[in-house]
Amino acid sequence: YDFTEAYRIVDTESFVSAAISKKKNLILKDGFKLVSENEDDILYIKRRLNEISFVTDTPFTTLLGQIVDSLLHNHNMFLYVARKQNASTGEVRIEGRRKIKPIAGFFHLSETKTDLIENNLGAVIGYKYNINRGIYNEFKKEEVLHLYINKKPDLNIGTPPLEAVKDDILSLRQIEENLERLIYKLSVPLIHAKVGSEKFPAGIDQITGRSEIDVVNDQILSMDDAGGITTTDRVDIKMLGAESQALRLSSYIDHFKNRVLVGLTISDVDLGTGTTTTGGAASIVSEALRQNVEMYQTTVEEFITDYIITPLLLER
Repeated sequence: YDFTEAYRIVDTESFVSAAISKKKNLILKDGFKLVSENEDDILYIKRRLNEISFVTDTPFTTLLGQIVDSLLHNHNMFLYVARKQNASTGEVRIEGRRKIKPIAGFFHLSETKTDLIENNLGAVIGYKYNINRGIYNEFKKEEVLHLYINKKPDLNIGTPPLEAVKDDILSLRQIEENLERLIYKLSVPLIHAKVGSEKFPAGIDQITGRSEIDVVNDQILSMDDAGGITTTDRVDIKMLGAESQALRLSSYIDHFKNRVLVGLTISDVDLGTGTTTTGGAASIVSEALRQNVEMYQTTVEEFITDYIITPLLLER
């Protein structure tokens, strides 16, 4: 998957940008709290998180926002675990025959610059982080935490959430562009002048010696935007446009718009564009968004508990 594509789509599509922004706000709006039966554990974790924030120069709330951003855009998030005994108050711990240094900090790695290193069997053995123009760092598997959502059985990465709606977004954009061109075309009516009749067809103008059709045509072309034209009864002028008929593209736009919104797990009511949904129906429509937000919250909660808080407690 091209992880940079999601960010390009967000930069150009208002629906996607608004949906991701709303989900992020809902996920993080209530903050977080640490819960434990042991009050000493809570005080210890708070102290360690403050130390890590100081060492990395990144507040934990900022790190939390980076984690959520990567998940919402691409369903993949990478954290580098920096271990250094002199920069941490944690203790060195023993795991099997290995000595594991205490954690000094967590650094978010952009998923757009992180590649998996796999062996011949398809198993992940490390990660490669592209810094700039062929310059990269390689990390061992245990040095990087990889959180993913919706991973296919034969892949080592999660499936980006926009993968299912990219084609629908492209179709919607193309239909909107066609509608824009049609509106522009019909906003300027076509002037059609009929000179003469079946019994007395157009001939030569007696005054100018030119064709009557050319004379009327020149008069129309030289007419001011707010002006008019005076003719004899031999000239019949009509304004041709949409003829008061509705442009029949709205149903197609609504169809692809709904497909995009369904793929984003959000409704037009959630985006503030709904006009016909009642209050009772709005709460039902928003239920899908609520469940989607809770899924992300649970995923982040379990990840931080298992891969950040638990290792810190083991270093106590």
